[in-house]
Amino acid sequence: YGAEGFARENLPARQDIRFDTELLKIEPPLPDPETTAFRYIDVQKGLGRMLSCGGSANFHVTVWSTSGEKLYSTRSGGKPPIALRPGSSTHFMGLEFAAIGMKTSGFRTAIVPPPYQKRLRGGASDIPFPKNETVLVDIEWVE
Repeated sequence: YGAEGFARENLPARQDIRFDTELLKIEPPLPDPETTAFRYIDVQKGLGRMLSCGGSANFHVTVWSTSGEKLYSTRSGGKPPIALRPGSSTHFMGLEFAAIGMKTSGFRTAIVPPPYQKRLRGGASDIPFPKNETVLVDIEWVE
């Protein structure tokens, strides 16, 4: 707001400004996660290189129930970020699919129904998912 043409009387020039916002409504309404197929949304697009199948990167991962309960997080209990190589089937399918195409420092939230909570080549994930429930997964690329 300090740049020419954007000055405001009640704001000091060239100062950081913090805006508090509140989301009141989403149009169209988001689908019910319990009845929705796998999908993700970019919360922060990221910059730099893009992760492709066979590439590798480290991610902080937080898994939430659809009621908002935190079920798992690499940000607690001294857990390190997850080293991910999409296509390797070392982590659950929803995580590997959602990470493909992300860019450095990107952040995504994925809706992960039960079929996507297994590894690509079968077998259970190391993350304790609730039985037969869709979860929300936050994925943040860290270096």
